[in-house]
Amino acid sequence: MKPIYEKITPNPGTSFYIERFKGGAICNGPFWHVHPEYELVYIHSGKGKRHIGSHISFYKSGDLVMLGPNLPHSAFSNTDHPDNYEVVVQIHPKLLKQGLFELREFEQIQALFHRSLQGIQFYGSIKAEVGGMLNELCELPAAERMLGLLHVLLKLSTSREYRLLNVKEMIMEIHSNDYERINCIYDHISQHYHQQISLQEAAGLSGLTRNAFCRFFKKVTGKTFIQFLNEYRITKARELMYSRRISISEVMVRCGFNELSYFSRQFKRITGHTPTAYRASVRAWR
Repeated sequence: MKPIYEKITPNPGTSFYIERFKGGAICNGPFWHVHPEYELVYIHSGKGKRHIGSHISFYKSGDLVMLGPNLPHSAFSNTDHPDNYEVVVQIHPKLLKQGLFELREFEQIQALFHRSLQGIQFYGSIKAEVGGMLNELCELPAAERMLGLLHVLLKLSTSREYRLLNVKEMIMEIHSNDYERINCIYDHISQHYHQQISLQEAAGLSGLTRNAFCRFFKKVTGKTFIQFLNEYRITKARELMYSRRISISEVMVRCGFNELSYFSRQFKRITGHTPTAYRASVRAWR
């Protein structure tokens, strides 16, 4: 599934874009997309699969992430959960080059922007604090909105409550061969994750030999192909276990695994919990 290029226009009279999305309307938007803007997303309510670059995980209410330019990602909404409510801020890189963010006083914010090239997930008290600030920004006039944005970015730049989502920066030209290859592979996985996908098959899709493909995929994503495929499947397994009352064995089969012991090992390695323990914890999330 090739990312859709999303054209973003700042709000009238402002230098960046901010919007609150409530309900199911946003669910009809592009699933896998890319744009040159930095993006900050606060999930007030909602849950689903999060795919940012080569990172795949499960998001839920209260999550806060920041993404760098041209970092492919899926929309934080879906038709299974029409109660989604999120606040989205998007900042074009040209705003950073107009002098304000180049001041020495904003060196920490510059470092924040650089970290976002790998994708950032915030945790702890900073999530709710900044989430409330973003919500309030939507109500402010243009000048106060810009000052509020600076305050938000300063808060995030000084917080230590974060982790990077990708092990390396995923900076690729949108029309490059590497970009086309990666997206062809992502597309195949998203459509066929429940089936057996061999390394040779993936290499064939990229037009590379098996050894060349292994080097290419690790160079671009920082992960082996098998690591990425297992993470994608386990995230789908978490979605199924969260939303449906089906057996763990059925979840395993639906997600492309054929050995329960291997499925359980991968599930624990990726999530930190066994499938049984994770299912038991689901009720606490609801």
